[in-house]
Amino acid sequence: MTPFLLPFMTLALFQGDAVTQSPTPATPVLQGREETRQDPEQILQEVSAAIQKKTAELPRPKNGDSKGIAAYRKAVTEAQNAAAAEALKKHEELFRRPEAMFVKGRLLLFCEKWTEAVKSFVEFAGVSKDPEKKTKALLLAAQVENSMGAGAKAASKILAGIDPDNLPAKFKRYYDSFERRLEADLKREKLNGRPVPTIAASHVLKGPAPDEFSLDAYKGKVLILDFWATWCPPCRGVIPDLVEMQAKYGDRGLQILGITKFYGSGMDFSDPASTIPHGGKTVRGLDEEAELKVNEAFMKKFELNYPIVFAKGNVAGEAFFVQGIPTLFVVDREGKVLGSVVGGGEANHKKVVAMVEKALGLKTKDGESGD
Repeated sequence: MTPFLLPFMTLALFQGDAVTQSPTPATPVLQGREETRQDPEQILQEVSAAIQKKTAELPRPKNGDSKGIAAYRKAVTEAQNAAAAEALKKHEELFRRPEAMFVKGRLLLFCEKWTEAVKSFVEFAGVSKDPEKKTKALLLAAQVENSMGAGAKAASKILAGIDPDNLPAKFKRYYDSFERRLEADLKREKLNGRPVPTIAASHVLKGPAPDEFSLDAYKGKVLILDFWATWCPPCRGVIPDLVEMQAKYGDRGLQILGITKFYGSGMDFSDPASTIPHGGKTVRGLDEEAELKVNEAFMKKFELNYPIVFAKGNVAGEAFFVQGIPTLFVVDREGKVLGSVVGGGEANHKKVVAMVEKALGLKTKDGESGD
């Protein structure tokens, strides 16, 4: 299963709450004053419309133009941040009201202020008399806390505020799925600070012979273990960043290992005209020899500067508790797990970089670069 591209879900459940509804008439905020303010949902609609307009004006990058794609994503993020920040400042008085905290939290997500967003959702849930909106707020708070905040343990405490026996039907399936995800995430978090589980290799591309492969051999280095597959779009999306990190930090002690397995299918980039990250050809019904060739072509096209390891058995699910790919683990020089992230995206990339730089001793206690 491949997780969503975004680090948190803005949930199909929530689409339509603001953007697709017709505008809500302005409502008075303070009695006895001539001044009126818009309803919070209307403000969210206006922010969404401003973002869509700005995004539509941006030049679209060509397929395979990794720098152009990165610049486009950055510009979209900046547009989201700017529009939401302007609305929060303009309607600061309105967004002090507890009943406006749900919309405030969603605007804070646009600003990438994860901790503040969680607090806003939880505060709203504490005063809301609308069971459906309360459930939405707590689900969003738990999702953001898990992906971008304190992690699965903190998210579980938030999720405990929801009574699963009285959930509206349209939330039940998502709640059950998210609860299972949290269980796996909690198990994965328990790996932090512990020796990294062993991985036995059946094949290794651009690395040692399979019978000589061992994570113990990399002690003294900082590792990134990237659980991935060629057919996974988010996995392909993070590859250029990993290649860049290996080139940047390799001589300082970083070693990236791409961990995969035989799936019997893949994305073939052997055609010289194929473009990265998504311009390959889907192939199925592969035997091991053919799948190895697909991965070799992938390595060449993406200019991988680190090994691909085909793991024996279900080590991803049984030892590392991987539920979706890409899942990346950072391991310190002593062979202990520092942490992990699930999925791509700029925020997750920053998390990985921060862990790597800390493990390499490139950051001071204050988080600044040490060199």
